Amino acid sequence: MEDGSTPLIFAALEGQISAVRLLLEYNSDVSIRTNYGETALIVAAFEGYLGIVRLLLDAGADINAVNEEGFTALLAAASNGYLEVVNYLTSRGAESETVQIQNNLLTPENLFGSSREEVDFQDDSTEMQVSEPFYELISAAIEGRLSVVNQMLADGSQVNKTDYVGRTALMEASSFGRYGVVKRLLEAGAKVNIADNQKMTALMLATLEGRERVVSLLVASKADVNAADAEGVSSLMLAGNEGRTEIARLLIENGANINWQSKSGSTALMESALEGRTDTVKMLIDANADLLLLDLLDRTALIIAEQQGHLDIAALLK
Repeated sequence: MEDGSTPLIFAALEGQISAVRLLLEYNSDVSIRTNYGETALIVAAFEGYLGIVRLLLDAGADINAVNEEGFTALLAAASNGYLEVVNYLTSRGAESETVQIQNNLLTPENLFGSSREEVDFQDDSTEMQVSEPFYELISAAIEGRLSVVNQMLADGSQVNKTDYVGRTALMEASSFGRYGVVKRLLEAGAKVNIADNQKMTALMLATLEGRERVVSLLVASKADVNAADAEGVSSLMLAGNEGRTEIARLLIENGANINWQSKSGSTALMESALEGRTDTVKMLIDANADLLLLDLLDRTALIIAEQQGHLDIAALLK
């Protein structure tokens, strides 16, 4: 590509998590930069793709790499208001940095405040208000502040209002495991199957983060257990990838399609085999997952397990 982008960087930019995962399986270099110094991690952080950020870091991406404008992944996420990505990068050891942009001293702290709970930075040269898409209800939901949520609902806050990435308060509360807030929002009429810009639902987000109680509550509230994201990945596949065995069992018991295939042809069983989730693989086999399905690379779960060196799982799949 003219700007020096690699397939991995392009997939990260477009939010194609299945493509990113596949490229990483084939040892794509996470350190390669564009002509402007962008890495796949910085690009993913700019766009707010938490799942891709996680994959790239797990593959060894430099969390503190800097592009030509002085942006690291942390500052990239902060500049666009992606609180979840900021929090995750911080938890992985990202260094807080400072960069001078058009006479504005920019740091994650003056974007989010010292606690990174709010975004109120304004670039006067562009009159762009970063904080505008954030709503107090969503912030309270993220922090689990039930009393604030109750007050805002009483004051007429729109329970199904979305932020800049299409997230509702219910989705954020589900992701962070705020059971009490999730319950209250559902009682207030929160729609359980709204999807964000990447087609992720509250159930998917809760599954991804392993929030078992919240998953159970959402399922009981008629969450669609077979909804899929922009890459065709279902909640069950997320559970398989992350090794959330009990969540996967719960989803199957409530009608999740155990043999659902994403756009890349992957299944929950393949995802579990890929990541070496032995207990989850055993459960999926016991639940009659199809062992012979092929992904777009003509691989079964067995082949994937063997490629990854998960010989114990390969033995289960033979």
